[in-house]
Amino acid sequence: RRHTSSVHHPCTIASSLGPMATDVEPLLPHRNDNIRKVDVNVNTQTKRKPSELNRQLYWDYQGLHEGTYAKRLGGLPAVGCADSLGDEIFRAASKIYYDHHNNAMCNNTSGALNFLQKANVLQCGESDTDIYSVIYPYSIGATIILEDEHVLTSTIETMMDRTLEFLIANPALDTTPNCGLNFNDLRDHEQRSAAERVEIRNRFAKRFFLADKENIEAQDPVTAFVDKGKTKKKKKKLREKRKGKFGRTNLTAKLQSMAVSG
Repeated sequence: RRHTSSVHHPCTIASSLGPMATDVEPLLPHRNDNIRKVDVNVNTQTKRKPSELNRQLYWDYQGLHEGTYAKRLGGLPAVGCADSLGDEIFRAASKIYYDHHNNAMCNNTSGALNFLQKANVLQCGESDTDIYSVIYPYSIGATIILEDEHVLTSTIETMMDRTLEFLIANPALDTTPNCGLNFNDLRDHEQRSAAERVEIRNRFAKRFFLADKENIEAQDPVTAFVDKGKTKKKKKKLREKRKGKFGRTNLTAKLQSMAVSG
């Protein structure tokens, strides 16, 4: 429980925000040399890797409350939960934010999302989508990012906006002791592990570029992942059938039958 696969992706998957956005970074496979296991309590989200798209995102240093975000990000501890309740709330939100932009939601971030929900941070405005319901399937691997996900990206950006606005409106949270609360304690069971999510995404990336090169339709990577398991079972049954047909037991019965016939 204390460790999870932390996938470090070479590119940003999300699109630019706004109706006129046309620049979208391509889906590239996860690099094996960048995939490693780290303790879930290590706050890797303190590092930002801005893209060349220069989008209006915190990831690209252009968020709506950029100054507040940068200040809070720099104040997070290297490892472990924060001292104040306000900082722990931000730590949870930034964990989800980082996992989306850096890892394409390949890790179990359900604990962070559940923590924000319980703290009443994700209160939606009239124009907002249901933040929790959009992000949650990705946090447990029920849904996987396979290509540009505009709705998810904009929702996660809104999540960070709402988190920062909540903390600005409730400054007392920054002087309220955290008392050992850790959002990772609220993690739900993931439907697909980080390794499974990476394999499906890499399979999709490979098939996508192959299909694009040969001008054919790419196969559904999730179906392909399931079919792979079914194919293994079929091959195993076939081997067992062949073994039974030409094995010692059936061969003896065949020889006895031949002797009786003769």
